[in-house]
Amino acid sequence: MLSWLFIIPLVYVSITDLKSRFIPDKVIYPLAVVALATAGIRDVGYVNSLAGGGVGLGTLLFMALLSRGNTGFGDVKLAICLGFILGVFPCLYALSVAFVSMGVYRHTKRLPRGSFIPLAPFFTIGFIAGVILL
Repeated sequence: MLSWLFIIPLVYVSITDLKSRFIPDKVIYPLAVVALATAGIRDVGYVNSLAGGGVGLGTLLFMALLSRGNTGFGDVKLAICLGFILGVFPCLYALSVAFVSMGVYRHTKRLPRGSFIPLAPFFTIGFIAGVILL
């Protein structure tokens, strides 16, 4: 249940990303610290939380390398935070939901390949799906 509290900073980050194409570190770093510090009382567990952060890092770092600059490091840090909050399997689920919903958005808007798409709102959608899975 405590994981739902993380929706507040995620919505803020999503709005900031939509408006300015920027994910502020002043929100991401405290979010990561609180997510790790509360992993034990949120029934995620510290090991699962750290492993989830590794899943987020690996997935988004790979995507950032493939996208040739279209994916910023703020997106990578946000994915790490999602992993810290959710753990391994819900993080994989959340990222999958985020990427599918982003693909649907890109397809319905008929955006050309390489167009800027803010990832934070889609990560927030994926987070909601991941928390429901928890």
